[in-house]
Amino acid sequence: TGVQTCALPIFLRPNVRANRALAPSRWRPVSSNVRPQKTPHRDRTMHPSSTLAIAVAKSERWMNESIDLLNELAFSFTPRKALAVALLHLSIEHRKAILVSVKHGLTGSAHALLRPQLESAVRGFWVVDHASDSDIAKFAGGAEPPRIDKLLTDLKSSERFDGSLLASVKDKNWKAMC
Repeated sequence: TGVQTCALPIFLRPNVRANRALAPSRWRPVSSNVRPQKTPHRDRTMHPSSTLAIAVAKSERWMNESIDLLNELAFSFTPRKALAVALLHLSIEHRKAILVSVKHGLTGSAHALLRPQLESAVRGFWVVDHASDSDIAKFAGGAEPPRIDKLLTDLKSSERFDGSLLASVKDKNWKAMC
C-alpha cells in the first residue's frame, strides 16, 4: 500500500533514507515494488560545525550558567518582586524555547517567540524600577500594563537597566516581530 507514517515530530525522527537498514520496518514500504513516499519535510537538524550550531551552543552554555546563578538567588517576598520574577522568568523560558526551536530548525516558531520574550523582559525590568504600587496591583489583577513605548521611555532614565539598548532592539526589530 505505502509507507506508514510515524507520529513523532520531524526533528525526533531518524533519517530514514540515510539509515534504511537501521530504520524500523514500519517506516519502510510494505512491499519492495512500492516506492516510498517523499516526505514534505527536510531533515532540519543543524550540522554541528555550522556557524548557527556554534552560536546556539554558546547561547545554551550562557543560558545554563545564567539559570544556575539565578537558582542560587533568594529574596524576600513582595508583590513587586514576585511579579518581576514571574515576568523575567517567562522571558527566560521564551529564550530557552527559542534556542530549542532554532536548534531543531523550527525558525518560524522561534521567531514567533521573539516579541513575547522582549515584552516580558521589558515589563519585568519596568516592574522592578518604575512601576508604582498601584500599577503592580492593577497589572497583577489582570489589567494591561502601559504600552511598550511608555515602558521603554521609563527605562531609558533607569540607572539599573540599559533602557536605550532595549529601545534600540525594539526600534530595529518591532515591525518584523508583529
